[in-house]
Amino acid sequence: MGSKNLKAVAVRGTGKVPVADEATLKQAVKNVREAISHHPVVSQFTPYGTAGLLEHAWASGDSPNKNWAKGEWREGCEALNGRTMAETILVPHAACQGCFIRCARWIKIDEGRFAMEGPGPSMRRCARLAPCS
Repeated sequence: MGSKNLKAVAVRGTGKVPVADEATLKQAVKNVREAISHHPVVSQFTPYGTAGLLEHAWASGDSPNKNWAKGEWREGCEALNGRTMAETILVPHAACQGCFIRCARWIKIDEGRFAMEGPGPSMRRCARLAPCS
């Protein structure tokens, strides 16, 4: 398909995809979900989002500011990391459809020049998210 310059395949429908052994598939999904959710890095995504990685990213030059061109940005990474945001501006949030990690952020800043409520900073973005009611 690559030789034909095919870029994507889109599928839409309401039919169910047949699975040879549905019980085994469900158990495999459960096992993978359990393993992922207890991973030391991934487990930080729910409370802190991908910004939780910033605390350590700056030291290795892996901070995503200026499209990763700046490298080490200690003061910014310390000020904008997930732990700091969780303590100051994060509000309860929804997850992407079917996602148990819930790494997307929803922020609320009550006053000042940057007062707003909406999607927060993230190294990935799902613009459809809204805060939990």
